[in-house]
Amino acid sequence: MFFSKACLSNELLVGDEVIVRWLPDRSCTFRCLGNNMFEVTRSRNAQLSVGDTFRCDLFAEGDMLKVYKLTHDGKSDMAYHAGKAGGIKFNVRRKNK
Repeated sequence: MFFSKACLSNELLVGDEVIVRWLPDRSCTFRCLGNNMFEVTRSRNAQLSVGDTFRCDLFAEGDMLKVYKLTHDGKSDMAYHAGKAGGIKFNVRRKNK
């Protein structure tokens, strides 16, 4: 058992951003839309695209990012996992800062 930094999505405010990084050299920025819903605003070396939307309940360092209800390339109700090898790292940027 180990403890890690975590953030529940329902604690974020509309407009807050979550910057997520994982190996190898991938990162995305997600803007909180409310109700555990996010929009991809930046994507580097990842399969997610700017404009994609999804639901995510929890961001936990060292664990996989698991999103659901993903809308990507005109397809909806998909799932996506990132950071299968080594998990993710993340930072939260509050809208008012």
